This record gives sequence, C-alpha cells and structure tokens, in this order.
Amino acid sequence: MENAFSRRRALQVLGAGLVTNLTAAWAQPPASQPPIRPLPPRPFPQPPTPLITVSSVTLNAEVREGVATVEVSYIFKNASPVEGEADFVFPLPPGTSVREFALYDGEKKFDAHLLNKDEATQVYEEIVRRRRDPALLSYVGQGLLRARVFPIPRNGERRVTLKLVSILPREGAAKKFVWALAGPHLPGGMRPEYVSVRVVAHGAGSLYSPSHNVTLKRLDETRLSAEWTSSKDAAALVEHPELALYISPKDTSAVALSLLAYNAALPQVASIGGGLHQSGYFLMVASPNLPKTALKDLPPRRVVLMMDRSGSMQGKKLEQARSALKFAVGKLRPQDSFNLLTFSDAVTRFAPEPVLATPDNLKRAAAFIDDMVADGGTNINDALTEGLKQFPERGTGNRLLFFTDGLPTVGVRDHATILRNAVTAAQSRARCFVFGVGYDVDVPFLDQVGSKLKGDADYVHPDEDIELKTSQFVAKTSTAVLENLKLQLAGIKSGELYPRPDELPDLFEGGQLVLVGRYTGEGTARVQLTGDVLGKPQTFTLETKLAAVSTEASFLPRLWASRKIGYLLDEIRDEKDPARHKELEDQIIALSKEFGVLTPYTALFVPEPGTADVEPATRVLGRPGLLPNGPGGGQSRASIGGFGGAMGGGGFAAKADLRTGQDAINQSQGARSGRGQNQTGNQAVIATQKGLSKQVAEEQARRIQYAGNRAFYQRGASWEDATYDPKKQTEVVKIKLFSDAYFAVLKRGGEWAKWAAVGESVLVVANNKQAIQFGEQGKERLTEKELTELLGK
Repeated sequence: MENAFSRRRALQVLGAGLVTNLTAAWAQPPASQPPIRPLPPRPFPQPPTPLITVSSVTLNAEVREGVATVEVSYIFKNASPVEGEADFVFPLPPGTSVREFALYDGEKKFDAHLLNKDEATQVYEEIVRRRRDPALLSYVGQGLLRARVFPIPRNGERRVTLKLVSILPREGAAKKFVWALAGPHLPGGMRPEYVSVRVVAHGAGSLYSPSHNVTLKRLDETRLSAEWTSSKDAAALVEHPELALYISPKDTSAVALSLLAYNAALPQVASIGGGLHQSGYFLMVASPNLPKTALKDLPPRRVVLMMDRSGSMQGKKLEQARSALKFAVGKLRPQDSFNLLTFSDAVTRFAPEPVLATPDNLKRAAAFIDDMVADGGTNINDALTEGLKQFPERGTGNRLLFFTDGLPTVGVRDHATILRNAVTAAQSRARCFVFGVGYDVDVPFLDQVGSKLKGDADYVHPDEDIELKTSQFVAKTSTAVLENLKLQLAGIKSGELYPRPDELPDLFEGGQLVLVGRYTGEGTARVQLTGDVLGKPQTFTLETKLAAVSTEASFLPRLWASRKIGYLLDEIRDEKDPARHKELEDQIIALSKEFGVLTPYTALFVPEPGTADVEPATRVLGRPGLLPNGPGGGQSRASIGGFGGAMGGGGFAAKADLRTGQDAINQSQGARSGRGQNQTGNQAVIATQKGLSKQVAEEQARRIQYAGNRAFYQRGASWEDATYDPKKQTEVVKIKLFSDAYFAVLKRGGEWAKWAAVGESVLVVANNKQAIQFGEQGKERLTEKELTELLGK
C-alpha cells in the first residue's frame, strides 16, 4: 500500500515538473521569432439598446366655450429584444392654461409632472445638451408635461393616454387650438407612422386651419368638426408638426364670417404697395352655416356634360370617360335637369335641351353613354358654344363640365376667336369647368377658358383616372350654399386681395372661402359679402377692430405671399413685353426667397447639397447621373420645364411658350395651387407636380425651412437666413454649439430658440451689421456687453 502511494506521488511530481518545463519552453520562443503576446480577454457582449419610437398618435378633442378637453393616445413601440423605457416630454400648447391633466396606461393612472415655462426651459436645455441636438429648442418658452414610461415590452408596444383640460388663448375674436402631433419631443424620431385628429367645436361659427387641410363637417346646428389623418396627407407633418385650428364664435347667418390680422408695420412707413413689412395682413374666412335640413331645399341645378370623343380618346380613356359621365349623372337629384353632349368633328346631343333627372331619363342617358364611339377630330369651338347655349337664362347651379384630350383640329382653331365665341355664348349665365385629359392639350388656352367662363381648369394625367377626378369634383361642388359672390371692404385702407374680389368662387357645403389681403393703419373693418343663398340674394356683414400692432397670426404674411405668387406665375406665363416680364420675375423671386415658397425660380437661391454658392443655376438644380442622359448628356434639370426647370435656354425666366406636355400642366397646377392655397407651406404645390418636376420640387423643399417668420436655406452643411446680406452683415460672430454663449443668446427671447432649432449649423441675422453663426467652432462665452451689442437690451 505504501509502495503504491509512493509510486503515485512520484508520478504526480514528475507530471508537475514536466508541465512546468513545457510551459517554460513554450514561453521562450526561438531567437529568430518575436515574443508571443497573450490575447486580451474577450469582452462580455453588451445588451442591446432599446429602440423606442412612437408609432401612432390619435387625438380627440371637444371644445366648449373656449375650454378644450383633449384625449390623446400614444403607442410606444420597442423594436429591441430587451425591455425599454421612454422619457416622455410633451410641450404644452403656447398660451394655454391647464386646468387638469393625467396620464393613463389602460385604466391605471401613473405619475406625470407639469412644469411651467421657466422650469420647462431648463429641461429643454438639459435634454439638448445631452442629445447634442438643437431640434427641441423650438419649444422653448412653452410649458411641458414629463413622465417616465416603463416598462415597454421587448418587441412590443405600450399605449399611453394623455387627458388634459385647458383654457384656449384668444386671437382676435377666435380661440386658438394648437397641438404638437409630431416633432423632436417624441422618442425615436420626428414623425409617427400614423396620426389621426378629430376636434369637435360646440357653438362655433367656423373652423380654419392654416397648417393642415382638415375635413370640415357640420354635425348639427351647434357642432362643427375638423378631421385630419396622416394617411391622406403625411407630408404635411414635415412642414407642420403642430396642428393649428382657429375656432370662431357662433353665427346664426347662413354664412359665418370671421377675420384674423397680423400687423408689425411702423405707421410712419406704412404702404400697401411698399415692402413686405410696410403693411398689415388680414384673412377673412366665410364658412357655410346652414343646417342639414335647409340643404334639402336647395334649388334645382342645370348641369351639362360635354365629352370629347375624338379618335385620340380610344381605348382606356373612353372607358374611363363613360364611367365619369355615369358617376356625374348618378349624383343628380330628381329636380335637377341635365344634358349630355359629345363632340369630335361635330356635336351630338343626348336631348335637344336639358331634361329632368327622372329614372327613365337616367336609363336613357346610360344607354347614350354606352353608345359613344371615339373617332374624328376635335372641334372645340362648336362644342363650347353649343354647350353654353344649353343655358338660356342665368340660374343657380348652372354648370358646364367640359372634357377634352386634344387641341382644336376641326373648325375654328384660333384660340382668341374660340374664347370670344364662348364668352358671347355664355353671357355669364353658367360657369364652365374644364378637364384636360392627357398631355396633348393646350394648357394656357384651357386655363383661359376656365377663367373667362367664371369656372376653373383641372388636368387628368395619363396615370390618373378620369372617373376619380370627376367624382372628386362633383362631390365637392354638388351643394352650393352661396353663389355669385361680391365683396366690399370699408373702414380701413386695404389692397392686394387674393382671390381678387371680381373672381370670388362659389361657396359649397364643406368648403370655405379664404381671402387674404394687406392693410395699413388701424380701425374698424366692415366686411360685406353678398350672394345668392338657395337662389335668393342675401348680404352678410362683419365688423371687427384691426389693431395697429397684432403679431399672433404670424402665418399670414407667408400665406399672402403664396397667393400673390400664384397670380404672378399665371400672369408671367403669357406676358410678351420683356420689361413687364422682368418686373414680374423680380417680384416672384423676392417673395419666393423671403418666404420660402417654391416656384420655378427657387433654383436661383437654393443651391445643390454640398455646394456653398448658388450659381450657375444648372449646377443648382442638376445632380449628374440622375437624369436619363447621364453625366454630360446635354440635359440638366435647369433645362427642363415645369417646377424643376421652367427656366430654359440661357435665362432664368419661366418659359412663356410652354403650352403642352407634362411640364406645362405642372406649371399650371403649381400656379393654381398657389392661388387657392389655404394653408402655408410647400407640400400643396409639390402634390400637384408629376415626374421629374416633382422630384426636383421635393429636393428643393428639403433645403428650405421656415421658422419664426424667417426662411432658411441649406448651403452645404449649413442653414442660412434668407435675410442675410454679406454686404450689410459684414461681421459674422461665431458661437459654439451647446456652449454657455449659445444658450445665453437663446435666453434673450424673441425667436432665437426657433432659429437655432433649424439645425446644428445656422447663420442668423442679428442686426443691420452683424450675423451669428452657430456651429462646432466659436465663442463659448459672451459678456453682457457683447450680448447687448449683438441683440440689443
């Protein structure tokens, strides 16, 4: 036993010595080899960082006597495999006074903190410093609610509901409802995947939104609703993350009138025809106010549908035309009268004169539509005159819907003569609405037809459905509340009204007339709007005080500029006199640059990303390789018509001879959108564009921001104030981003926080001689004297 143990012990010692010797031998490499370094320990894998976003925002609000009760549901989404939490920071609408608030997870209430604007400013600053992102600065000056949302399950969602009761601020006679639908306060990004809004106002005369194209509905005699979803207009959240809604007091008239004003002009320089800051701006909204019971008594309409059936309408276009006509006829009421006319070389009538929309007549009309055959040429002159002769006398609801896909090729072909004949035949007895189908139409000519005959012109692109376009028009214009409008404005010096008082459109149920203009001084404005309600003349009046200084409705100058640009673009397209053409061009460029409004001239001052200069324009618009011809292919974006290049040849003027094709329609639709734009921003114009023009407009829009009543343009990696002039602001003071000096400037008030929130590198005009450049390099501290010299006291 003892011998066995001794043998085992000897083997253990021998083994230990062998291992020691081998280890030593391993540790001593041959002289010819470098020493072997031990590998560093493998680090433990770090847990993934939760990725939290807000996927959905659903807002429902009730407004009674200036008090808003709001319920908003947020769905927080966690796309990571670990639990997450969100720092929920919600900026309170400016000017509101919060009565109650609470946050709920289902039925469970959890903690949230209400901070006043001074406390909130500290929080905004703390978050901006931590995130190294200035975007949240746009909310400086507003209070906030803050809460910790935890846990948000891995790869899951959590719904949080905010309930809040607040007193709305007053602007003029209206109450203003504002809510941040998207923006940097939401975790994970600026824009939720889906946003839905419904605001019901009790005892309201009208609702108007300068930010979003809301759908208005009169629910009953006391309630109006405004609805909007991102599914129909997602791009609006880019320019307008905040919804603004003006709620005017109840009006018992058939049409409710309201008025907003903005005036920051000095009295000693006030002038309607002077610079943009030498006058005030006002907005009048006329909204239908008839109860649903009254709408049943609308007088009968007389509708004539005139369809082009020339040879070019063969195939899909003819099928769509049949469907469009059937839809329009199907929307007629039994008391309405109608007729169908088709034309090619000559005109064919369904009936000698309009007939009642009885079931038998509707069946006969359907058979007439089915029998349409596409052949022959295009006799526009005879078609228009015969269609307009269907209205022997002036009447409520007289409408001619005129569809064509080509140029006049048969009969009278001179445009001026056709227009003259049409105006003579109409004698102001009916309005004519023109639909150009495809790209072979003469766009300026059809625009003139719609304008001269007191209607409008719209266009159906080859990839669009004629039936859909017709159905949208018919649905929008089926119920006329006020027709043959006339406007008188007294008590103040006013001018430059858009739409022009002699071109006021009819007012339809669910629509609004939004008129903008300029004024000087102060006083009581007396508005008188007359027209036919249910076939009978009526007058509506509004008296309101316009103050010498009123800066709440700050969107008004930009909306006015968009409207004016729309009219100028129409005028310049047909202007032949070079001097007048240059004058119009200069006006468009000045307005476009100051207010950040997209036009065919935007390329003159919006450079291509990565460039610091703005000339030549061909380099501004074009990015080599993106066009079909490729680099050096002889085609640049600046040589293409429409919004992206209505500046052809060697000049920067919109092409006066651009009459047919996609770009001609893009030009027309862009100007039309501007003339009728009810909301600020560029998305409405972009929506009218097709093809390359749309791409160029979208690229340009991404390089424009509008904040605190100033436009900013991207130049390289920096954003530049549109009012900056290097000849005037000869000194640029550089201030380091997120430094003490940076926040000291922002705390001086005014709009500095909004301007700084534009980006990480921003050039802003500070005074007549100096500008401030926020960026990675610059001063980190400023003395009180330096601040005063820059920004005043």
